Amino acid sequence: MAQKKVYELHENEYIRIRKQGASHWDEGDSRSDLDTEEGIERTTLSSLTHIFSQPWMPKSGSALEFGCGTGPILRWLCRQGFEGVGIEISKTAIEMAQELSEGQRVKYYQGDICRPLQSKQRYDVVIDGHCLHCITAPKDRHNALRNVKSHMKEAGVFVLLSMCAPVNKADFKKRSPDQFLRDETLYAPFSGSEEYEGNTLFDGKAYIPIRHIGHWRKLIDEIEAQGFICSFAVFDGPRSNDCIGSLAAVFLHA
Repeated sequence: MAQKKVYELHENEYIRIRKQGASHWDEGDSRSDLDTEEGIERTTLSSLTHIFSQPWMPKSGSALEFGCGTGPILRWLCRQGFEGVGIEISKTAIEMAQELSEGQRVKYYQGDICRPLQSKQRYDVVIDGHCLHCITAPKDRHNALRNVKSHMKEAGVFVLLSMCAPVNKADFKKRSPDQFLRDETLYAPFSGSEEYEGNTLFDGKAYIPIRHIGHWRKLIDEIEAQGFICSFAVFDGPRSNDCIGSLAAVFLHA
């Protein structure tokens, strides 16, 4: 039997979120500085505002988000003047996104961005709002980026928001003592890990790979190697409320 993709576990997480009466991934996380009105973490919201205020960025048109979750970023984009489409692996997240987005110019579809997508439409903006770092296998990351490129208009832009290194390792160890980083991958303990790709043993315990945490420069190199050129990038180092760095970047067709 083929092993499952770890990112498929997002369905379990969204079921939990919905049962708790929450609407967004970061809601209820004491470490998250969530803008409750927008449903977006404040650092992410600041990055989006900064990026879309640039004179060379599209101010309207079509936008596609990979890994849209319950759709807070797409709803924000719609309020800026875009029409949006979101793709998400979790059926529950899609249902929540549709409920939360009623009356807005946005559509949602369940799909796996690491596999060929049925739609061949191209967009002015393709955005990854913290999805790529949830994909750890090199082949899957390659396929996801290929889908990004094939869905961008020739004059379109790819906006990436991603976790990245450097990491405050001492702080990380205090905050997440049951997890560990190895070779740019973050592992977490998981019962039944043998069902999932990339599972491993560490000190006799079973783990699965949950995040890719590559250095921000290597992340840019990885994306440019697939036919993009980085036109804008801001790295935000580890902060008091987050021991992992973040990258906000914009890419064009090379």
